[in-house]
Amino acid sequence: MASLDDIKRQSEGHCDAAMGVCARDIDRQRWKLFFDKFSRDHKEAQVSVEIRGEASGGAHWLSEDSPLLGLVYLEKEREAGSVEVAIGGPESGPVTHIVRDVQRVWQQQDQHGREFLQIISADGTSVIVTVINAPQRAGA
Repeated sequence: MASLDDIKRQSEGHCDAAMGVCARDIDRQRWKLFFDKFSRDHKEAQVSVEIRGEASGGAHWLSEDSPLLGLVYLEKEREAGSVEVAIGGPESGPVTHIVRDVQRVWQQQDQHGREFLQIISADGTSVIVTVINAPQRAGA
């Protein structure tokens, strides 16, 4: 499978039939609506959350398999321009991570239908949210 960086270089908001991958850069003006909709559509989906970058001390996992509580674009006060990633369940309790000074948001889907988000901060740190499995919704 291609890395997120490979997909960014090869696909600026379209599908690559040869790779079986679709990727798109989410427009900054749509971030609040995008994260609200993504959170509704994926509430309680099992996700992994990986944090990559020198500023974060290298690559490490926030979670490898936790229910998604939500992604929130913060617009006010000192956290303006940040994204809060919230995961957790009844046994583990909620865990949050704030990505500060977000510069880009990428959404992609691979050839197996897996969905990924990459949230990139000004210091180069990337937070990668991978949907492992989405809950079945009524009528789906």
